[in-house]
Amino acid sequence: MFEPFRKMEIIVNKACHNTAYEILDTITSSVDDNTFREYEYKLTNYLKEKYGDFVKEFITEFYDSENDVLGNKYIFMKHSERHGGNGFSSSYNTWNELLKEYSWWFPDLDWKEIKRKIDGMVGQSLLIKKPGDENNTMNYYFSVIKDNKKS
Repeated sequence: MFEPFRKMEIIVNKACHNTAYEILDTITSSVDDNTFREYEYKLTNYLKEKYGDFVKEFITEFYDSENDVLGNKYIFMKHSERHGGNGFSSSYNTWNELLKEYSWWFPDLDWKEIKRKIDGMVGQSLLIKKPGDENNTMNYYFSVIKDNKKS
């Protein structure tokens, strides 16, 4: 949901609203729509009040504006063998674009550390997950590459 052009308040509101919806959807099965919306409104406001500053701080820290600079390509790869095989790759114009798309797959990873490592490995693959690793139930390997070629 992060977009650099969006106001932070909109991002925080949407994050809290989506969270409230997910919580209520799992625990309320027999309430009418009006009651659900009332609970959703109240829980959204509670989450904003309690965690809004934390969400702002997290987003500001996680999506560093320096990682929106064009000039490098970042490639996310899912592959069946250690050095290739079946799977897919997706290319992004900025590091933040890659984070927005895939960082939620592996919340246990230190994405800042991965970025630091990959900045020194232009054109080389950095393995970030192996089959069986925490949060990797897909039985695939996952890697990232930094390519300094402009499109």
